[in-house]
Amino acid sequence: MPIPQMGVLWATEFAREPTQVVRQLQAQSKLRDASDQPDSPSYIRDRTPLKKGQITTQDLRDEIRRDPALPILLSDDVFRKAVVKGVEEGVYIYQRGSLLAGKGDPIPAIQIDVESVVFTMDFARSKGIWPRPALMSSHEPTIVRPITATAGGGGDVITEDFGGAGFREGAVAQQFVSQVSSAKTFSSEGVLKEALRKVFEQARSAKLDKVDKLSIRVFDHADAFKLIPISNSISGAKKTITMSGEFITAEDSNMAFEFSGAAKDASTIKDYFEPQFRAAKESDLKTTIAFEFESGLLLGEDVTEKFIEKLTRFASATAYVEASAEVK
Repeated sequence: MPIPQMGVLWATEFAREPTQVVRQLQAQSKLRDASDQPDSPSYIRDRTPLKKGQITTQDLRDEIRRDPALPILLSDDVFRKAVVKGVEEGVYIYQRGSLLAGKGDPIPAIQIDVESVVFTMDFARSKGIWPRPALMSSHEPTIVRPITATAGGGGDVITEDFGGAGFREGAVAQQFVSQVSSAKTFSSEGVLKEALRKVFEQARSAKLDKVDKLSIRVFDHADAFKLIPISNSISGAKKTITMSGEFITAEDSNMAFEFSGAAKDASTIKDYFEPQFRAAKESDLKTTIAFEFESGLLLGEDVTEKFIEKLTRFASATAYVEASAEVK
């Protein structure tokens, strides 16, 4: 049994009846219970994989437990306090499904599971997660140019009626027409499972029974390298991977590359690039995984959930992505 876990069990046993040892450990900030204040959110960020930009709350708690430099937590309440403090201080952004909380927001109940994600503020800003994009009211029409027609030489203005609301000012009447969208592309950005579900729900809401194309833009190289071989296993679709990457080695050598091709070929080259990116001093990788379904992907909930489950079972279900679906 790993030593940190033994420490948790030992400390929990002694915490039932506080002893001099427990009090001494608390005084030295080596042990914390529900009444204690958490460590600095920035310190936790820099000591854990959260420094890469994102992590689930469950994984973050487990990382804290594994790190001997961080105090033993006798209660999950201490961990929740740390997340809340990070959000309140503008160091973290917390997301669970469609719920998003940042500095200045009412703080929700912090859940510890694989569906709840903590982002660093820098990562959230760079990916457009925070601040929240401004939402346009669905009741406000998009206004295009006024349509007017002039008849005769007397300056009378005739406004052709297209069924919209208009107004008259002096001798001029203007008609404003709402622009009706006929878009057949649906998109959502967020945690992989949620982003895919939202895209499929948008398509269903548009009364469609299938989508022809689906693309997933992956922001983190580790998530991309996990998803590439999984995508190759999806049947009934043409799989295309595009990658644009660059990294700097420990010896300050620079490598840049572009790839566009079949998922099978991408799986082969990722075996070379994956360890290079892990060891790199600096790296950047933009990846898009595209599926073109031969007969369309049916939008029945059982079908889409099966697709999502297959895509996320062995990859990171909490990868932050942009997903979009298209209908021909």
